[in-house]
Amino acid sequence: MPFAELFYHIVLGIEPGNALHPVTAKLVDTKIAGIVEEIGGKMIAHKSLDDHMHFLIAMPHMASPDDIVAEIKERSTELVSGLGRNEKLEWAKGYGIVTVSNSHLELVEKYIDSQEKRHLEGKTNATLERIEP
Repeated sequence: MPFAELFYHIVLGIEPGNALHPVTAKLVDTKIAGIVEEIGGKMIAHKSLDDHMHFLIAMPHMASPDDIVAEIKERSTELVSGLGRNEKLEWAKGYGIVTVSNSHLELVEKYIDSQEKRHLEGKTNATLERIEP
């Protein structure tokens, strides 16, 4: 088997008006971590905000970034729809994804963990916040 060490920072936007109840948001976070594991990856860090989510994941070489994002969006939307609550999860069309070197994992993990503070202070990294259609 080939050696591959692939780390991705993914940011997914949530359409306005789709704020989830904190319990539902926690279920979505758990579901997404499970999806990543099913694909053969590992969730290193994640943070959910009202309008977007950040993930730092380690993934196997055979999982394409586009397929990972599509699977996360589809299955997490199905989860929220199936709960029978008056909530829906509608992802923004695009997403942002950048590769991260092993030597920068801790830095990106800290960035993700401090999302609320960074957004309040306006101290975000344009590359790590970028979402394109």
